[in-house]
Order: sequence, then C-alpha cells, then structure tokens
Amino acid sequence: MNQYKKAAKFLVLFLLCGAVIAFLYSRMHVEYSVQPGGAEEPDRTAEQGGSGEKRVEFPKVYQKYVSDSLNFDVEVVVPEEFTEVNITKATASLIDLDQEKFYEYFMGDSGSVETADYEGNTDAGGNGYILHVAEDAEGHYLALSSRTVTFFADNPMYYITNIFISDSKTDEYNADKFSVSENLAFQSREEAWEDVKDTVSALGMDMEEAVPYMVFSLDLETLKAEEKRLAEVFGSMETEEQNSRWSDDAEGYQYYIGQQHQGLPIYESTKVEVNSPEEFWKNSPLQVYQTQNGIVGFSLNRWFRIQEQEGIYSLAEFETVMESLEEKYSGTINTNPLTVEQARLCKFPVQTGKNEFELTPIWICTLAEELLDAVGGTYINRMQIPMNAITGEEMPELEWI
Repeated sequence: MNQYKKAAKFLVLFLLCGAVIAFLYSRMHVEYSVQPGGAEEPDRTAEQGGSGEKRVEFPKVYQKYVSDSLNFDVEVVVPEEFTEVNITKATASLIDLDQEKFYEYFMGDSGSVETADYEGNTDAGGNGYILHVAEDAEGHYLALSSRTVTFFADNPMYYITNIFISDSKTDEYNADKFSVSENLAFQSREEAWEDVKDTVSALGMDMEEAVPYMVFSLDLETLKAEEKRLAEVFGSMETEEQNSRWSDDAEGYQYYIGQQHQGLPIYESTKVEVNSPEEFWKNSPLQVYQTQNGIVGFSLNRWFRIQEQEGIYSLAEFETVMESLEEKYSGTINTNPLTVEQARLCKFPVQTGKNEFELTPIWICTLAEELLDAVGGTYINRMQIPMNAITGEEMPELEWI
C-alpha cells in the first residue's frame, strides 16, 4: 500500500508540475458537397446572417473515392447542442482558483495535516505557480495550485487507478465493462450531476457551460469482479487486503468534464492528440468521482474564463476543408491505403499572449492508414489532423511532432 501511495503521489506531482493548458473549441456551419455518384445527406441546417444570407447544411457523411491509396468516408460530427446561427468570436484565459475554498472543502475536517510546497512550475499561460501539497492521517491527499487541483481519499484513488482501467491501448482495459447509462442505487445520474455542478460552482468555478463528456457508473459488483480478475492476472494482492477496502459507499460515478461555448466543445490539450475518435473525452480537464459521500476524487488540469468579442467568424465550406486534405495526401507518394474517417467540429484555444487565448474553430480530422506488420499481416495506424475551420487549411502548429 505504501508503495502504491508513493507511486501515486509521484505521478500526481509529475503531471501537475508539467501541466499545460489547452483546449479545443470549434464551431462551424458548412455546406455539404454532393457525393460522387450519390446524394446529399444533410443532418440539419442553419442560416448565416449578414449581407446575402446563405443557407448552409451540416452533413452526416462526406464520401469521395480519390484513388486506391486515398478514400474519404467521413463521419461529420457536429454536437446536437450546437444551435447557434453564427459563431461568435471569443477569447479565453485561465482562471485563478480560490485555493482557500478548495482546501477548506477537501481538508477542512482533517486533524493532523502534513504539508509541503513545490516551486518552479509554469502553466500553459506562461505564469509561474507554487504547488501546495497536504496529506492527513486518514489518507486524504490534496495537491493545489492557482491553476490545478488533485484530491483523493485513499480507497477511491485505489478504485479508479487500480481497478477502473480506461486506457484502451492496454491489455487491462475494462472501461467497457462499466455502464455509461445506468443509475446507481444511492443516486440517479441526473441528481449526481446536479450535485457535482453545485459543489464545484460553490468552489468558484463557472459550471454554466460545463459538459460531462463521459460518465461511468462504477457499481460495486463490477468493481469487485474486476479487482479479482486483475489480481489473478498479476498475482499482486492478498484476499484480506482486497476485502478490507470494500464498503457500501465504494461505488460512484466517474465524470469526465469539459467546457463548451455556443454548444461546441473546447479541446482540452495543448496539442491535438492521437486518440480513437470515440475517446475524445479522455482529454477532459476535469475528472470527478462522486459517491454517496460527495466528491471523493477530483482532478483539474485547467479551466477557462471565456470572454465573447465583437464580430463573428466567416467559415470555409466543409468541402474546402476536405479538398485541402485531398491536395495534401494525393500529392504525396503513399502506397499504404489511407482513409479519412471522421471530422469533429470544435474550438481550440490558440495562445496569443501570456494567459491569452483565442478560441479558434477547427475540424479534428481522423485518418486511418493501413500498414503491413512484420509477419505480412495488416494493422491500422490512426492520426488526427487539425484543420482551420476559417481558412480550410491544416494547422501543423497544433500537431504533436
């Protein structure tokens, strides 16, 4: 147990000290092109105001065969919450957390508390900060700065870290065994979400446009079954130690929460990361574990204050964005079949100054490349390309190198 806690603390400090901010928010209304040999499939429509109003359409798919090495079979993802006619220009800045409120909420009832401070950290806005760490005898751990928060009680951290495995790239992955729709016995999902919003709002964070991108119901039965399975695989846990951890308040809701603006999500990383299209929620800046005892796990990497500005964005048509991708990849020598699978509309905070960001509408385009393995088989390698929704051009400055 001591070894686990030391490892957990090291990981928390490593992540927090290196935390940088980013986020994606994009927004776009586009006109769908006719599929070669097919018909348009509009999802919904909106109007663009100003002189010469233009009727625009959001397609469900965009399909185009270019060659044996390049094909477009694109799922176009525009959130249902997006109902605005125009995309308003907006800027953002990282909020300053009320550290006293967070300390009082998470550690206020603790008795003896050990504390330590760590200097020399810099956030994504270019500001230095001190990381304050506190731990009590009951296993409550808090790492707090003006930008970031990590809190966990001993057992909930154990459940989330050692039993609930959300990384689909590992053999231990089991998030698909937990429901994303069922209610737990102590509280419905809707009631729990309202409690989370109320609590976090009381701590000084604006939750008006917060969105739970993914919510897992970590029920007691599945948690126990997965612990047993993983213990048999690794042989790393005694039965007595397992049984001592469980109580009726173990189960809870694991939230992955992000921000949106005008119904479009803000991308929550400093660069566009290579995740599967279905796992965009993993970049969520706020993770919360809510049980019948309230919030017992809390991880915040960044949160933005959004300021709307004068003017609206004039966006490129969707076909223009796809043509930019076609021009890039059809002009290269590529013998491996490449398919554009998805385009997701978001906003990305492009940094323009110290703690100053412009929420730029972008399309996150997922490409799948079919490669040969060492034994003559094939496998799929995916990459995600950010495309500026205003110009229709690629944004290599946002890509991981």
